[in-house]
Amino acid sequence: MSPAALIGLGVSLCKSFKVHPIIGVVTGTAVATVIEMTRDSDVLPMLSSPEYRCGSCDHVFN
Repeated sequence: MSPAALIGLGVSLCKSFKVHPIIGVVTGTAVATVIEMTRDSDVLPMLSSPEYRCGSCDHVFN
């Protein structure tokens, strides 16, 4: 889900429970941030062990 959709969902849930909508904005933003941080950490292991390919013999070095 996109951050905007999560914020909208948080606001609509707060309206239905008669809570101030700003709480929904803060909650939606926090959930979207956690999701983005989790998504970015999945990429990091690939960056920590790059592979290099020799241009002349096509041998792959770790």
